[in-house]
Amino acid sequence: MRYIFSKEQSISLVYQDGNQGDWDIKINDAKIEAEISSLDVKNRFQNKHIKDTQHCDYICFIGVVPNALYMRLEKIKRD
Repeated sequence: MRYIFSKEQSISLVYQDGNQGDWDIKINDAKIEAEISSLDVKNRFQNKHIKDTQHCDYICFIGVVPNALYMRLEKIKRD
């Protein structure tokens, strides 16, 4: 991801490895929680634990199968 965004001069990308903070990726001022899952026995993607996202702006769901990756970005709605 850093390689893709580093080509753009106006984009700042920060990645926090592991459980080091309230978010996983920050692109400019947007804080993103990344959730990675594979297919379960019912052939569905299942995320085991989505932590409290009060400090995030988006959740990025990444699904992994043997020959493909799927990604869905959802904006977190605030009340």
